Amino acid sequence: MIVGPKDSHLIGYSHPKDSSGSVAVGQFVALVALRPLAEKPLATVAKIGEQLAQHVVGMKPTVMGTMPKETRLDAAAENDNEVGQLQYTFTFSKSRSCGE
Repeated sequence: MIVGPKDSHLIGYSHPKDSSGSVAVGQFVALVALRPLAEKPLATVAKIGEQLAQHVVGMKPTVMGTMPKETRLDAAAENDNEVGQLQYTFTFSKSRSCGE
């Protein structure tokens, strides 16, 4: 059993999706823990969590890093291992970084 931090939601994504009953399995899997800063419907948190987990599977980060105050990078900079995943542009919302 995997337990997330208090007041957080654990959301996962697997690729390719292969479902056996209530368990989704795949060759690549990401699990994220989200703690909303404001009151959000569970469906919204689940959607954002799945998109973020899918982004992680697709981008294959080696470092998550810490979120800087003003810097955003595109996927073209992904080969720089010094840069954390939280700084990259979010695949599903080009106006935001993964950390936002």
